[in-house]
Amino acid sequence: MSPKPKSSDPAEAAFRAFVRASGLFRNRMDPYFARYGISASQWGVLRALQRAENEGLDGLQLSVLGQRLLVRPPSVTTLIDRLERIGLVSRRPDREDQRAKQVALTPAGRELVARVLVKHPAEIRGIMGCLSEPEQREFQRLMERVAAHLETSIDSISPDPRNLRDPRDPRERRSAAAGDRRP
Repeated sequence: MSPKPKSSDPAEAAFRAFVRASGLFRNRMDPYFARYGISASQWGVLRALQRAENEGLDGLQLSVLGQRLLVRPPSVTTLIDRLERIGLVSRRPDREDQRAKQVALTPAGRELVARVLVKHPAEIRGIMGCLSEPEQREFQRLMERVAAHLETSIDSISPDPRNLRDPRDPRERRSAAAGDRRP
């Protein structure tokens, strides 16, 4: 294994370490959830719905579920479609807003969440076990600080629409060549 290049910029080095650890985390968790026939994203939905039940809610509107998961509506809909097909969630009209749909766990969904939660604490400890308890608390504190910073900074970012064009799309190349400066 070749040595990793060192960066003199601590922010860049920390960012790269975070990205690498995130990728390794996904590589570890994907097979773990696959044993249960679901993806990590699907687990996030199931767990959010289970937590909502623990809060005394009968289910969540798709928009609320998306907010809790930090996922855009089309992605939530795709996840729910798949989970509904395999019988782990159900969709029904919201009692208070008939235009909205509410999603809830089915009995099979509740049973799967319960099965996963039997081994889940050990899996988490296996991942976080390289850190002492004080280091785990510090890691949590730092991650919450980064998350809070990102939550406030995301709203301030307004992408330049010209950068949203796909240069591989021949229509985009033609319009740019013709001097079209669409916003």
